[in-house]
Amino acid sequence: MRHPGRRFPGLLIQGDTLNGLCQRMDEVCNLIGRGSDAYEEANDVRNHLWELRNHYAGVLTTHGLELPFSS
Repeated sequence: MRHPGRRFPGLLIQGDTLNGLCQRMDEVCNLIGRGSDAYEEANDVRNHLWELRNHYAGVLTTHGLELPFSS
């Protein structure tokens, strides 16, 4: 889908899929372990995904909608 004002279309990720990606990145970071460049890069991705997931959960909660995952 393409948002107004954007040249290229974006994509839609379901909330439960986003939550699953967050959990998988937690696992990846645990497997890598702290202290390496790989960990720092993976952790940046993990943090961004969790920010998106938390924003999504907040919007649903604000509008009285059920979350598609347990928090």
